[in-house]
Amino acid sequence: MNIVMFTNTYAPMIGGIERSIATFTEDFRHLGHRTLVVTPEFAGAEESDELVCRLPAVKNFYGSEFSVKLPFPPALSDRLEEFSPDIVHSHQPFMLGDTALRKARSAGLPLIFTHHTLYERYTQGLKLEMEGLERAAKAISVAYANCCDLVIAPTQSIADIIRQRGATVPIEVVPTGIEIDYFKGGDGAAFRERNGIGQDEFVVGHLGRLIPAKNISYLAEATARFVQQFPNTRALFTGEGESVQDIERTFRKAGLESRLTLLDALPHNQVAEVYAAMDCFAFASHSDTQGIVIIEAMAAGTPVVALNATGPKDIVEHEQSGLLVPEHAALDEFITALSRLYQDAALRDRLTSGARQRATEFDRIHCAKRMLDVYQRAIDNGPAQHERDVFETLEKRLQAEWLLIQEKAELIKAFLPNWGDPKV
Repeated sequence: MNIVMFTNTYAPMIGGIERSIATFTEDFRHLGHRTLVVTPEFAGAEESDELVCRLPAVKNFYGSEFSVKLPFPPALSDRLEEFSPDIVHSHQPFMLGDTALRKARSAGLPLIFTHHTLYERYTQGLKLEMEGLERAAKAISVAYANCCDLVIAPTQSIADIIRQRGATVPIEVVPTGIEIDYFKGGDGAAFRERNGIGQDEFVVGHLGRLIPAKNISYLAEATARFVQQFPNTRALFTGEGESVQDIERTFRKAGLESRLTLLDALPHNQVAEVYAAMDCFAFASHSDTQGIVIIEAMAAGTPVVALNATGPKDIVEHEQSGLLVPEHAALDEFITALSRLYQDAALRDRLTSGARQRATEFDRIHCAKRMLDVYQRAIDNGPAQHERDVFETLEKRLQAEWLLIQEKAELIKAFLPNWGDPKV
């Protein structure tokens, strides 16, 4: 099978979407299939090769780490014709998502869309009218989903949300898997020694992008107050992002700088050690649709304390592999869960065993085979593959453009509810 993926973000960026795509493409190739990732150029990225097609783009758009592709990349059609895809997989509902829709429809190929993100939860902090912006973010993802042949949801709770919002196409739940054996083998003691963490300290840790959308300020405040209450405890944050300053400020204000270990994002060969060095993995995001880092921590045998939000609620079994706190819990409730884990060794042992067992259900090869089964069914149910004359090809392209116009119209209506009213 020849699988082409379109994504607005990819390596060297580090995040859940990028890791998901990299994991699946690597496993597909291992299982004997061909993959091509179409993505914009990024600062520091390697050039295009046989596995990745990088499109000309405006790098570091508006000072961010993101790139925005330039319109109508002329070499892409030739590259796709050479690759001869059997299926098109889109990972965002805009920018290269539009390109994926055009290419799939003009070639008569099935189009799959993974709904990685609850986009409305990333509108916080934008200086725009929030209600309209959130409404627009929800509308564009559902409108795009309904332009596709099938949608992938990483968890059942996300599948339910997409359906409730109006998605009418088939939805399949396929999580991103991890390499279980790798995360089982981390040397936590060595990591602690290298980073000045006492072997007898109780470590509450977090690994991931340290950004506001991940509710890092809440997590920093909760861990700082926990550390302040109990001796011989430490907070460990590993990652990069604009919330690093919030973490430093919170611990400095509490006079706890000496009990905070704050590290940059680490290379993959050290990640298993980070999880193994933790006694508890703390997670407070409301925006994750899966939370791969939760599964990695559990595979390392590290119990999780998390808010009962999308992502964690589908992975963590309360009182079996971790502790779930109400999604909008006050800080005291989160701190109480951390305290239970700290004070109850028998609970820690039970959750450690349960976490390891639960993580085995997310083996990466198993998840890759599930995705390939979805692809094959979409191909079997998709349009017949035959030579099209010029008029049929033109018709397909016009259909794709009309779908995109309809999608953008839904976005405008969501942002401006009275748009089109002659009295306005």
